[in-house]
Amino acid sequence: MTGSKLDELYSSLERKNAEIYIKRSRQLYDSCNLNRRPLFSVRLTGSEIIALADPSMHGRENAIHHMTQIDPDR
Repeated sequence: MTGSKLDELYSSLERKNAEIYIKRSRQLYDSCNLNRRPLFSVRLTGSEIIALADPSMHGRENAIHHMTQIDPDR
């Protein structure tokens, strides 16, 4: 068997695997109860989330230091 034929067979197998995966995923989704409840939910009101990219906060020790400055009782 030539290398190009082998590559073609592997490519065909990958496509078929993807088709089977998509088909099974759709069947699973269709068979599920669409009125199911979420595992958990969170509702935040009056909250502010800030993401910082400050190098002084990188690393475990720096993070712990800043956390204890914010809430020393924890």
